[in-house]
Amino acid sequence: LISRTHNEKVVRELQFYIDYFKEGRFRKEDVYGKIPFEIKLQPNQYQLLNTLIKINFIDDENFTLSVDFKEGINYRLLNYKDETYKKFNFDTQNFSKTFSVGEYINLPFLKAEIVVEDKLNTVKSNTYFIQLNSINSATKKYQNIRAKGLTGTSLVEISLTGSNKNRIVDFLNKTVEVLAKDELEQKTNYAYSTKEFIDAQFKNTSDSLKLIEDNIGKFKQQNAIYDLSAQGVEIFSQTTGLDKIQKQLMDRIEYFENLETYIKANSNYAKIPAPAIINIEDASISSMVGELTKLSIKKGKLSKEVTSNHPSLKLLNEEIETARNVLLENISSLKKATNVSLRNSKKRLNSYNYQLNKLPKKEQKLLNFQRKYTLTESNFVFLMQKRYEADIAIAASVSDISVLDTAKDTGQGYILPRKSFNYMIALLLGIILPLFVIIGKEVLDSKIYMVEDIERISPIPILGVVGKNEAENNLAVFLKPKSTVAESFRALRSNIQFLFGRDLKDKSKTIIVTSSVSGEGKTFVSINLATVFALGGKKTILVG
Repeated sequence: LISRTHNEKVVRELQFYIDYFKEGRFRKEDVYGKIPFEIKLQPNQYQLLNTLIKINFIDDENFTLSVDFKEGINYRLLNYKDETYKKFNFDTQNFSKTFSVGEYINLPFLKAEIVVEDKLNTVKSNTYFIQLNSINSATKKYQNIRAKGLTGTSLVEISLTGSNKNRIVDFLNKTVEVLAKDELEQKTNYAYSTKEFIDAQFKNTSDSLKLIEDNIGKFKQQNAIYDLSAQGVEIFSQTTGLDKIQKQLMDRIEYFENLETYIKANSNYAKIPAPAIINIEDASISSMVGELTKLSIKKGKLSKEVTSNHPSLKLLNEEIETARNVLLENISSLKKATNVSLRNSKKRLNSYNYQLNKLPKKEQKLLNFQRKYTLTESNFVFLMQKRYEADIAIAASVSDISVLDTAKDTGQGYILPRKSFNYMIALLLGIILPLFVIIGKEVLDSKIYMVEDIERISPIPILGVVGKNEAENNLAVFLKPKSTVAESFRALRSNIQFLFGRDLKDKSKTIIVTSSVSGEGKTFVSINLATVFALGGKKTILVG
């Protein structure tokens, strides 16, 4: 069910390498199972791959087929029958042509016809697209099929996820149908091969019987002898049983030799004729042939599902090799035993042949003719019975696979996308992401925006705040004494005087203006601070 070979069969039967689309609101929608027409390809012709073919219905009977070819691109064509490819380059970029419904489309890149299933009155305004894909790419779409055995039962639950419920339903139902068909085919292969073998033997025996019957009639007519003497009848009754035994022994030896040759020359033992077909009633040889055939059929099924290096296939090959060797040993032993029995049978038959030679020549020939006829007739009846049994076996063959519940669209909702879950995630992301951004920005931001930022991180008291200097040079206080900057420096002077207190009247003070790097305003502050003190009547020296 999950093997590539099996899924490829399903894809081919359903023609799921053909995609049908319709122009939707935002994108092209898969409309398989919802369209009133289908395209029927000529499987032995080359068809355009992986390119959208636009179908626009004009009315109920006509449509326009168009393809938007790109310049300079080599397109690929595929023959679906033998899976061969070839390149194709179209001279015209935009191809468009009108066809009638049911008309054969004979184009360099497409050999098909559009078949209408329903009236198109309701879909004239719709534009459809068809895309042909390779078998491999189409099969890959169904790799997610799952087969799960239900514990304690022989039931298997099959599931598939996809975007089109009609496709899923059809694929699941068809995959079981194909599996049952393959299983029945493998089951009946042995019966059919047996039937073919019996039919061939039956035809040969029937022809021989007719020939002998004709020869007896001619002999009786030519020699005017119609019945055996009493002695001839006695010899005939005694030799007939021995003839049958000898024939069975010779058939047995021939079967063993043919079986031995077949086993040594082949690796597939699924079509070995059963011993019972040629009246070999030997439980051991029948069991071993049946086991080898069963293992070979199992290998054929398993080899389609796993690679040649898979452990289960290697183990099965070992079992087949063991069964093969055991069977060959038994064939050798049985051949020897059968040859001994055949020699003993010939000795007994020779004693009756001695008595036969005493009969008149004509009667000897008639008796031999009748012996051959009786022996051939017995074989003919046996083969006819086996032929009838083989027909019954074929007719009675049914698949062991049955469907408990078919796949059906019962109105199931989408499993993806999960709208409620997606909305919840979107809501959480809408709240959490901005919150993380704000917190992160706040934590990682090292800039100073307000006086409180400095007070929060430094124990040193703040004497004042000076705004940005808008003057052309550093003499802001001197040139614009009424400016905001000048007022800031006057406030700074007052705070410094308050800080120094009364000591400022009697003693000189030294104020150092410093910073960690250049360009932070040391010169500007020094000049204007000295200026504001000097304008306030203080003797001030500015040292640079």
